[in-house]
Amino acid sequence: MHRAEIRVTSADDRRAIVNIVSATAMFRPCEVEIATEVLDEAIRTGESGHYQSRTAVFEGAPVGWVCWGRKPCTEETWDIYWLAVDGTYRSRGLGKRLIDLAEKEIRSSGGRLAVVETSSRADYDRTRQFYVKQGYTHCATVPDFYADGDHMEIFTKRLQPGQ
Repeated sequence: MHRAEIRVTSADDRRAIVNIVSATAMFRPCEVEIATEVLDEAIRTGESGHYQSRTAVFEGAPVGWVCWGRKPCTEETWDIYWLAVDGTYRSRGLGKRLIDLAEKEIRSSGGRLAVVETSSRADYDRTRQFYVKQGYTHCATVPDFYADGDHMEIFTKRLQPGQ
């Protein structure tokens, strides 16, 4: 695969991104709905809005998406809300490129800490391993957060200038 371009998300990307998020089969319908609302807000407000959104594009088609935003009431803490890669393009470094770009953008905005929240379900094992491999530290578990037996796992990464 040639290298995918990563650019600011546009309205033309919407359908493909929603399909990518849905096709992961990891998100419940209500989560896909929230991802779509966040995506719509990011597209509507652009780079001046709360949600920052970037799309990886290969041969003109969206194949990955990352979305982040500043955590309200904190001093330069940012949430990475969504990261999704088309199944055909997984395990090729695209998720790493998307998270690296989000971290770079957060740092350039003065961000000092990135936070990721994810599920404890077994089908999220690779997701949690991915974040650890990217330098995130597991720092908390909120028991039964998403559902009975489905805990929220919180990962953080200190973002140093020049990283």
